[in-house]
Amino acid sequence: MSARRVIPIVLAVVAGLYAAALLVVSLTSRTVVLPKGEPLRFCGVYLDCHLTAVARGLEVQPGPQGGLRYRVIVRFSSDAKEAMLPIRNLQAVLLAPGGVRLEPVATPRYLEIAAGQSLEVDFVFNSLDPIVDPVLQLTQGDRMTRLAEKVLIGDPDSFLHKPVLLALR
Repeated sequence: MSARRVIPIVLAVVAGLYAAALLVVSLTSRTVVLPKGEPLRFCGVYLDCHLTAVARGLEVQPGPQGGLRYRVIVRFSSDAKEAMLPIRNLQAVLLAPGGVRLEPVATPRYLEIAAGQSLEVDFVFNSLDPIVDPVLQLTQGDRMTRLAEKVLIGDPDSFLHKPVLLALR
């Protein structure tokens, strides 16, 4: 058999095995809720896990129209040695039992963190009803990064993989 025929077959087998491994790992994954104070690591396409997010607190205050305002403080940190690290397309969702999903009033879409530095971001969520035991889901990355992470085995952003969440209490 010539190399022209063998190479496509080998590539198809390798791609099939990779896709199978991606599906098995994603379908057997479980939702993880990190305890308050435990860092959520953002590992990019290059598998560099220099960015972390830690939920620092949850404040509940009276909100608009008689509802409640939930303020979540998150500290983002970089343990990179030299590079300025971007956080692109930051998205936060407050989740609670019963399928409650709250989007923040406003979210910074782009942040930069200098090597060895950190910064705090406040996320504000409004709800007409009280919510019990909320957790925070954070994601970040531009379109190309998110697309690449969809096919990384074991990445919480990969296809069908269960999320990694931050406990707030």
